[in-house]
Amino acid sequence: KTRYAKEYSTLITQIEKCMVKEVTKKLAFTGFPANMGEAGVKMTLEALGGVTDLTCEESDDMLSMGGTVEFEELESAQKAIDQYDGMDMGLGTKLTMRSL
Repeated sequence: KTRYAKEYSTLITQIEKCMVKEVTKKLAFTGFPANMGEAGVKMTLEALGGVTDLTCEESDDMLSMGGTVEFEELESAQKAIDQYDGMDMGLGTKLTMRSL
């Protein structure tokens, strides 16, 4: 992926989306700005529905955050994917939201 990411980024994104067959309540995410902090990420995701579990960790470069979130409802997880997956968060970082 790293080798061809620039030339085939759109194709790679489409393939990755097709690889997930069903949405689950638990999602993995990357790309939220680190300055949001865990509280900011939680507040952002709770706007989509109840959150039962959240883990966050800063990236090695300390610019972004990744982790997992588990929603109370499947519909909330789908909303998170629809709304945030692929969103440009600035600094060349795009959010990813994937079912686990």
